[in-house]
Amino acid sequence: MDAPSLRSQVDIEAAVTETAARMVTHTVPGCLVAYEFGCWLGADDPGSVDPRDRKGSLRADFLDFVPMRARELVEGKIAHLAEVIDENDGSICVFRGMCVNRDWLDGDISTRPIGVCWAWDYDFAIAHRGEVAGGDPVEVRLVGLVESSDIDWTETVILAASELYVTGEEREVRLTPSAIVEIAAVDWRPDGADGKFVSAAHLETTGVTVGATWAATQPSKPLGMALA
Repeated sequence: MDAPSLRSQVDIEAAVTETAARMVTHTVPGCLVAYEFGCWLGADDPGSVDPRDRKGSLRADFLDFVPMRARELVEGKIAHLAEVIDENDGSICVFRGMCVNRDWLDGDISTRPIGVCWAWDYDFAIAHRGEVAGGDPVEVRLVGLVESSDIDWTETVILAASELYVTGEEREVRLTPSAIVEIAAVDWRPDGADGKFVSAAHLETTGVTVGATWAATQPSKPLGMALA
């Protein structure tokens, strides 16, 4: 993906502000941003630097450091995402893990919203397990195609810039509520199994399109990107 094109779709200042806010919210002694602050100060033992003062408030110099670090992260993640996100003829390949009832897999998967939280890396499309109504749960990994305009690039960059300070690495792509996803493939395995995913072959050639949320509408034509 072209970095200048991606950058033009990101509200840089909003991304920096929100990334810094998330870093500050998750600041505790010994955390990553506290260690980086210690390095910035040139401390002999960066890990021992406390970002809070004796009254328990965040230090002024720490609050000066965080936005600078956030800007570095935002700019770096824009360049990184441009390299790693798979784009072909305007379509972008994304992946989503889900736990669903087997009936959903065997039926019409376009009858329910498919969600806005996807990943740009297949191996990071991890299903968040919960109770599945009706029993017979299966874990699925969806391979989807979206247009660049269907991605909330500002939030995607914020998530990438702040993930190591907040959630750990997730490699998330955040879709817009109005996004339409063309389902290119569906892999599945029994829920809780450690074996390989197998392909749901009947879903690979149907060109199914699914809304990310109920607000989405069907596109006038499929995206039509060939997968390697």
